[in-house]
Amino acid sequence: EPLAVLYSASDFQNMEGHEQGAKVLHEITNQICDNEKEDISEALICGDYYYDENISVDESEKGIKSIYEVLNAQWGLGYDDIFFVQGNHDPSETTGLDLTGGTERDHYSVYQINYDDFMRNYQPGIDVETRIRDTSEKLKVWLEKKIELGDCKPIFIISHLPLHHSYRY
Repeated sequence: EPLAVLYSASDFQNMEGHEQGAKVLHEITNQICDNEKEDISEALICGDYYYDENISVDESEKGIKSIYEVLNAQWGLGYDDIFFVQGNHDPSETTGLDLTGGTERDHYSVYQINYDDFMRNYQPGIDVETRIRDTSEKLKVWLEKKIELGDCKPIFIISHLPLHHSYRY
């Protein structure tokens, strides 16, 4: 018996809108249900809840709600069962995004890293490299604490982009 079964996804964005995105997600989750014997116990969703370069709190929140509705209908997941991290198309003010940092579950841990924590540069005088180093250091400290505590549970580190991501101009 598995202790937990997780669903993970990213980039809900659909050029035809949230309704079409929800339809595609529903088709994907139906395929999972057809091929798996276990119910999904939680979900890790890694950003981009809206398709547009002009990021919008309202549209990202609608995307999160659409994902929630599909996962709730399919597996009975509540908001507390779904991790939502910020992608590059999602404003940090979007309601429903999990904070950066560690979350303990019964059988595993999750460390969430939001896009603004390492890629967007809102503070004058602080470059992207410094932000990436700071975010990496926070993760390192958290992981070292897990080692000190003798925690042997699996750890999932979720983010929209890897910390080593760079824009190639």
